Amino acid sequence: SIYKPHLHVQYSFDNGFYVAARYRYEYTRYPNNAGKDDDKVNRGDAWAGFALGDWRTELNYVYARSSEGVSRNDNKPYSQEYNVKVAYKLDNNWSPYGEIGNVGVNDRSDRQTRFRVGVAYSF
Repeated sequence: SIYKPHLHVQYSFDNGFYVAARYRYEYTRYPNNAGKDDDKVNRGDAWAGFALGDWRTELNYVYARSSEGVSRNDNKPYSQEYNVKVAYKLDNNWSPYGEIGNVGVNDRSDRQTRFRVGVAYSF
């Protein structure tokens, strides 16, 4: 089971610039036969973005720290990732986007570039 309660705040300026932050506590509970301890993660996200008409661009930084004994990246209990996103608002509900990120991939120092494309639906 995974639980992810969070608190999100955002402020938007009149000129289209916005900043946002989120704190999220992630609790992953493994079955007794999994052979590993439950993972408890404190995660912080920060966004800075700019909206101009139907276009939006956004920078995102993520810092996550696991409970003791769990390695995330480079044999450290924390990891970081960086993302840049561009989205276009088709109408009041649909918004396709593309995102490029730099993320850690294992408990060593390896990192890789991640590409995402998708469509967000708002209601």
